[in-house]
Amino acid sequence: MAPIRGRGYQYGCLMQSTAGDHTTSAMAYADDLLAVSSNVNNLVEQAHKIEAFTKWIGMKVNCKKCGVNGMLYNYVKSGLLDSALSTKGIQMLGRKLTQIMIDGERVPLHHPDKDSYTYLGVDMNPTLNWSFQLKRPLTASKREVSGWPAAC
Repeated sequence: MAPIRGRGYQYGCLMQSTAGDHTTSAMAYADDLLAVSSNVNNLVEQAHKIEAFTKWIGMKVNCKKCGVNGMLYNYVKSGLLDSALSTKGIQMLGRKLTQIMIDGERVPLHHPDKDSYTYLGVDMNPTLNWSFQLKRPLTASKREVSGWPAAC
């Protein structure tokens, strides 16, 4: 397998000449894996590598526990879209991300702002909408408090 160098998420604040040297392509802990990329083609390649690796080690990916999302920032920059979150932008994103498949199953699409993906207990999405993460401890606290006796 070819190395993933340059195929991960490239940070927009870096000079173009060195951006490929400083990317994040995957984060892994135990059996949890998060693959990130700056474009769909590289994400498709990462999905193929995940598929090949899991076949090699005899694991099966549970696509129901997977998710894919993204933002079409470059389409907005180039003027092809007014907003990455517009109906047209979300439809275009959906068409592009249907290419992401593992073991013949399409990875479920998550809306970039209305949904989040939980990785190691942290709710993440491309718009950095932290409301999902904030709801988690509040919901847990309410559940805990609702079980207390009335005298407390």
